[in-house]
Amino acid sequence: MGSTGFGLFLNDVVYLGSFTESYLDSTGMFKEAVIAILAAVARQEHARLSERVVAGLRRAKREGKALGRPKTIVDREKIREAHTAGKSLRAIGAEFGISRTLVMNLLA
Repeated sequence: MGSTGFGLFLNDVVYLGSFTESYLDSTGMFKEAVIAILAAVARQEHARLSERVVAGLRRAKREGKALGRPKTIVDREKIREAHTAGKSLRAIGAEFGISRTLVMNLLA
């Protein structure tokens, strides 16, 4: 079977063939080796990426940077008053700079 392009589907199996990198061909006699090598490289890159993310988070924490989403301080009583006055959840959210869903959760 020759490679005619990238991602040729034959019998519900994906065969990989590259126009620019002729060695990336999962349809030839070394298909298992090519796939195994690509899988090993992908696993290793995933592990390195995870290590870099963890190292970056540790460095940021060590430097005292605030991580995560900024805290939003809202006055629940004012939100309840606005709701009691007949304002819509969307209007209340716009007024207080929060989402409609958060307004709904605060009123629950």
